[in-house]
Amino acid sequence: KHLILPLATLILISVTSTFMIMRYSMLNVLGEDYIMMAKAKGVKEKVIKYKHAMRNALLPVATVFMLSLGFTLGGATVI
Repeated sequence: KHLILPLATLILISVTSTFMIMRYSMLNVLGEDYIMMAKAKGVKEKVIKYKHAMRNALLPVATVFMLSLGFTLGGATVI
């Protein structure tokens, strides 16, 4: 009962950082040359975002998520 607020705080911090990294990574990948080439070929925007861009943007997100998972578990044991 008393762990709800500290747990919510730890989760909120890790989720927001993960979202910010995902946003930055997607914006970075969407500016690459192969994305512009796919747009020039006439590939649908949805396919470009989900098949080409997201696949390459998830690597930094996975790294940050695993690091924040360790931070969250370590912080939960302290609390």
